[in-house]
Amino acid sequence: MKFLTISTFKDALSTLPPAMSIQIIEAMQAWMKQQKQSGKILEAYVIPAWKRGVVISEFDSAEEISQLLPQMPGFGFMDFELYPLADFDEGIKNFLEGLKKAAQAVPK
Repeated sequence: MKFLTISTFKDALSTLPPAMSIQIIEAMQAWMKQQKQSGKILEAYVIPAWKRGVVISEFDSAEEISQLLPQMPGFGFMDFELYPLADFDEGIKNFLEGLKKAAQAVPK
């Protein structure tokens, strides 16, 4: 199952001494590289002006990603939004089927 994760750095990170912030970011960078190599992270991007990261990942379940995220260095200095992703064609197909059933249930 694919997930979209949007992470945002908390302001607390900027209150740390610069050397500590650098250490956290470098550890996070290494952790992300490891997750990419394992196939869990498919794509990762940053939105610099907003201090955000966007990740597309592949996990067996929401529980699996929920167990892994807290292991990320810097986890306590970030907020996360986590969204499961559905295949576009399958999602549209299901949406249309629902609309057709609703249309049949409503008299013309």
